[in-house]
Amino acid sequence: MKNTIIFDFDGVIADSFELIYEIWKSNYPDLTKEEYCGIMNLPADDPLRLSFNNRKGTGILEDFSFQNEYSKKLKELRLTEIKRRALENLSKEYILHIISSVNTQTIKNFLDLNGVINCFNEVLGRDVEISKVKRFQMLFEKYNLNSEKVIFVTDTVGDMEEAKEVNIKNIVAVTDGFHKKEDLEKSNPKYIINSILNLKEVL
Repeated sequence: MKNTIIFDFDGVIADSFELIYEIWKSNYPDLTKEEYCGIMNLPADDPLRLSFNNRKGTGILEDFSFQNEYSKKLKELRLTEIKRRALENLSKEYILHIISSVNTQTIKNFLDLNGVINCFNEVLGRDVEISKVKRFQMLFEKYNLNSEKVIFVTDTVGDMEEAKEVNIKNIVAVTDGFHKKEDLEKSNPKYIINSILNLKEVL
């Protein structure tokens, strides 16, 4: 039986750091990249993150205008050919899933547009359930997965903390996404790599 890899989406598969920051900046002109990264450290359902999201009365991540703008800009983003091939090769040896704070259909549209939708078995976005912890549990139950054997690939501290809550041991952090290497190191992932292009080196 093939082993399972669960990917985060933004910053791991899609190089969307600047794209999302640009949208947040349009809502909060004084927002610095440091503050933005600090917010992204937190789980999506963390009270402090929700409090920030709700400064303007409605959560920016739930607000239709944000989701619409994000979806529109994401259509302009393309996977590099080398990353596309890397995902295709991984899908031949592993079962791949995505758990992300992005809406499910938005992710599927991106994957389809970039020719890699068939690489992924399941995509669980925030519209399914806001808590990533609960989405991990849903995936484990549906596919009868052993959390200690699953590999999780992410670029944020918040994701790693949520993965630990469901006893995922094999956490791989990538440094080309949202958080710096020194911040990722504090959460003690099993491996730290530059990009998913280097993933096969640690599997």
